Amino acid sequence: MRKLNILPNAYHNFLKNRKAEYHIHKEEIKCEISDIYHSHNGTDGYRTVHVYLLRRGYKISRLTVHKYMNTELQLFSIARRRKPDYEYGTPHKVFENKLQQDFKADTINQKWCTDFTYLFLEDILFYQRPLKSKKSLIDNCPYEENQGLDKETGEIKSFPVKCIAKSHPLFQEFRLWQFIVNLRIYRKDLAQDVDVTNELLKTEEDYVALFDWLNGKKEIDQKAFLKYPLFGLKKEC
Repeated sequence: MRKLNILPNAYHNFLKNRKAEYHIHKEEIKCEISDIYHSHNGTDGYRTVHVYLLRRGYKISRLTVHKYMNTELQLFSIARRRKPDYEYGTPHKVFENKLQQDFKADTINQKWCTDFTYLFLEDILFYQRPLKSKKSLIDNCPYEENQGLDKETGEIKSFPVKCIAKSHPLFQEFRLWQFIVNLRIYRKDLAQDVDVTNELLKTEEDYVALFDWLNGKKEIDQKAFLKYPLFGLKKEC
């Protein structure tokens, strides 16, 4: 042993093979690390793998997991590509803002707007309706989500935040006014139908009164609309 530069205790340990269980246990842990890593498509780092190993009953330190995973197995978490910053380009054509958010009009059809995008992005607030009794019937929020652990698969997944269907009262009024302006009422005659809209809605006060009446209704259909008292219409109209 002196000629081979082998110490006596090393020789006796080799004969007794005292680290056999250690190497078996180490290979078992490395197999578990590889299984966790590939089952999650390589997205987990050694810290996350350490958590999964503890759940599977392997009590080892985080540094040991780092040694087995990154140094010996050469397994590294896949870094997500950073989303590039938004670059503002040159607009193709900028139209003049003639209204300057002054939507008040003296008469009907005096002012019309076609693009309400900035209202939704900057000015409109979202109002919530009463909560529903069952959580499964509540809609998922399209803007937010949380990261959590799936109890069935053990994977980290994205879960949407529950929210309520949202709307703004001013937008509902806009939709109602849009309906009233586009409204056409016809009287059925023998030859052809006659447009009597201007006969029934003569002044701005008539439009406002119809708006107030419709705004107080939960829902409206043709049968209920014909019951508007100021019209005096029949079902045949």
